[in-house]
Amino acid sequence: MNPLDEQGNITWLVFRRPEVDPDQVTEIPGLQPSETLRVGEIYPWYGGERVSDVGSWKLRLKPRHYYDRIEDQLEDWIQLLQPKADALRRLHDFGYGGYIDGKAASRSLSVCIEPAVLTALGELGLALDIWLYEQSPGDRKRA
Repeated sequence: MNPLDEQGNITWLVFRRPEVDPDQVTEIPGLQPSETLRVGEIYPWYGGERVSDVGSWKLRLKPRHYYDRIEDQLEDWIQLLQPKADALRRLHDFGYGGYIDGKAASRSLSVCIEPAVLTALGELGLALDIWLYEQSPGDRKRA
């Protein structure tokens, strides 16, 4: 399995800032997070530990099927979040500034997001953070 695929190319809805209160982010839109972290909590970090200087709330997309393209996941996020648009705007008003975080499809450094998808994300007040990776030489030989 390609290391980029270890989470099945799954994206996350993320609220991460010093002022983020995970309980408030959960309560306002009524979504249960996959992970939370409060300011001052200890978390594992590359074999050691760190103290968080930010609050973090993350929701992992629960896929209906295996995704190869981030573009397909974004459409599912929009369907899930459009009914919660008012709640997301409230979080944005609190300064929480959410974003969709994910990796581009494996074996590709190209991502093409349709204008309608970008508009819908903008109307929800969400940014888009996509990680792009170059294939390792070993992956190129297998492709």
